Amino acid sequence: MKLRAVSPLVIESSPDGLFASSPRASRRIRVSKPVVELLLSAKEGIDIEIPEAPASGGDHKDSAVRLLISLGYLVDADSGDMALPPPWQQWGVLAWAFHERVRDAPFIRRGSDAEAAWRETIEHDEPSPPTRLQQAQREKEAILLPRIRADLDVSFRKVLENRRTHRRFQDIPVDLIAFATLLHYTLAPMRFADARELGVRELRAYASAGARHETLGCIAVFNVADIDEGLYVYDGIRHGLVLLKKDVSREILEDLTGPQGFYTTAAFGIITVCDATRMSWKYRGPRAYRHLMNNVGTFAQVFSMTAAALGLGGAITGAIQDSAFDRLLGLEAPREFPTFSMSCGVPLLKSDGMPADFLSPRSSFSI
Repeated sequence: MKLRAVSPLVIESSPDGLFASSPRASRRIRVSKPVVELLLSAKEGIDIEIPEAPASGGDHKDSAVRLLISLGYLVDADSGDMALPPPWQQWGVLAWAFHERVRDAPFIRRGSDAEAAWRETIEHDEPSPPTRLQQAQREKEAILLPRIRADLDVSFRKVLENRRTHRRFQDIPVDLIAFATLLHYTLAPMRFADARELGVRELRAYASAGARHETLGCIAVFNVADIDEGLYVYDGIRHGLVLLKKDVSREILEDLTGPQGFYTTAAFGIITVCDATRMSWKYRGPRAYRHLMNNVGTFAQVFSMTAAALGLGGAITGAIQDSAFDRLLGLEAPREFPTFSMSCGVPLLKSDGMPADFLSPRSSFSI
């Protein structure tokens, strides 16, 4: 029988051993070195003789081959095209492998033995110590922002209709109370909740898986009334700014985000930073990474809508130079990493209220 290894094939080496996985196989498996060698040797196809029925106490290799066939790791050499399907042709093997690995996650059910084991682990596993950025947020002096909230009496319909991406801003400072209001609703807790053995959780204006709220905000200030230029981290408990660096340039941030024109005239920017251990302490499977990205998406939406309600304009991008932001912000990679960059200011508008660079279509819509 001529067989070949499934493609794509991912072999992982970790302290826990060797593992094989494939988005075309039924599940990820632990493998021995001979099995890895067998799969690699079968990349172009090999002939393997398999008895019609397994003999009692038979060959271990026969058993391994049967298992690999049943799980989809060895397939008929003539089984067809193994090219990557769209969109994974463009996004690559690792993206597809991760996508499949986190699908249909085995969630813990209430009252199960798995839940009891998870709770015992949580009880004895202390959260990771604070990073340098978190220590600065908690321990250094902060510029306390006004707790007076700007009026947000614009209708929700208007907020939805007027929210657009703005890259061009007027050369006027953002009002301090509007600035403080935006940070309050995007990064500060609205309430606190007792989660019993999971501790006290902060509840922000947007949803977050398990109320982990692993997102911090680093604020680059260029043109905000009564706030000196600089790079700060926002402290949501004190509602204040802790200085990280006095010198921050538009040119550097523009270079690290495209460049797309977001920082050329922006009054300030927010770089969202994730502390992934806040999520992994509670959610211990790889699917949590997907939740983490969903969380920062809900954060970005509240930022965008609140800016619109305040009469400000905002822009959001994930096109960021990750390692350069790590260095700029002093992040402890790989535990901490940047997720979004957002710029904001008083928008430059056309007569119809649209962004200055907005182009209306001159023909019927087409894809």
